[in-house]
Amino acid sequence: MRSDVLRWSHYKGGAVNEPFIDLFRSGPVSREEFRFIMENSSENVRRHEHRHYLPIMQCLNAIHYSEIYRYRGIDLTDNDFINGKRVNFISFLNRLSIAPISDSTFQKLIISDNTTANFQAKKQNVIPLANTIRTLANNLHDLPMYSNRENDLGGMHSADKVQYDLDKEISESMKDTSENRRRRLKSTPNNPEKIQTVSTAYRRNPDVIVEVLLRANGICERCKKDAPFRRRKDETPYLEVHHIIRLADGGVDSVENALALCPNCHRELHFGSEY
Repeated sequence: MRSDVLRWSHYKGGAVNEPFIDLFRSGPVSREEFRFIMENSSENVRRHEHRHYLPIMQCLNAIHYSEIYRYRGIDLTDNDFINGKRVNFISFLNRLSIAPISDSTFQKLIISDNTTANFQAKKQNVIPLANTIRTLANNLHDLPMYSNRENDLGGMHSADKVQYDLDKEISESMKDTSENRRRRLKSTPNNPEKIQTVSTAYRRNPDVIVEVLLRANGICERCKKDAPFRRRKDETPYLEVHHIIRLADGGVDSVENALALCPNCHRELHFGSEY
């Protein structure tokens, strides 16, 4: 735990926003530090821990832990984000973790009819906090773009960059016409180019995986349904072990922080819409 955390003077009714956010300027916040902050802060902070402070930690840690090639300096068109559905504080953080949010986007978000009350101007305690988080997150995002670092890999590509490029191209293709897609398909080779990629992975604890799978006993711990099939190699029920708080967000590789999920539930947690 960083010594500056221990030096903080917390008291009931005291504001923790500024020191809590400021800690992220020097690096991600560990679970130990987060727990210390929450347990030694005002009752109001503890009441909003899961609603506000834990999502803030996950958002900023996600940026801290991102591959250096990912999402750096990327501009997004945010009209759909602002107007397409109702936006609350959590969805704001989820969007912010992906790429920077401009000041104009932030101002539109505050006054948008599709934005929930906790972003309205009368909630003066929320908007300054959100804008502070936006400023910090934008600074974290504003690192050298991954495209400028590709040559450092000696001809290899970041696996995150490859996936990001594909997702971006899919999104652009979806907005195009079917006629244009068919025309491109006629002139595009059917055999994809082979490239070498590098990625960052975590060395998982096998005992955690086994204990979680045994605890589940063949039942998905989210939808409560039987595993969809059995593994070819040993006939055991096929479930996937998922971290509740991602390792990349500072989560720990423990039995308590893991669930055994069917593939459908696992993919939904990673890629499904929460709102």
